[in-house]
Amino acid sequence: MAERPLRVIRPSLAERRAALVITAAQQRGTISQEFARWKAPVALADQGLSIVRRIGQHPYVLVAGVILLAVWRPQGVGKWLQRGLLTWQEVQRMKMKFDKS
Repeated sequence: MAERPLRVIRPSLAERRAALVITAAQQRGTISQEFARWKAPVALADQGLSIVRRIGQHPYVLVAGVILLAVWRPQGVGKWLQRGLLTWQEVQRMKMKFDKS
């Protein structure tokens, strides 16, 4: 007579489910901790994008601000306007570069 193979002991469905629930809870905790450090930088980027969108929707506000600065001429504004122009030009170059890619 041939011997029967030993029955492999497998966890029950309930035990497997319980183990998976525990693993999922640990993974959620880990992910939560990892994303917590990104919360502030992402919020800042989101605010920046919101400002850019608003200016895009209402460009006259930007024009009015530039005209106000040109008329008022506070000390050092020329340097900041030059920096702003250079930044805008660089952003335009980057857009063109990524659009071609």
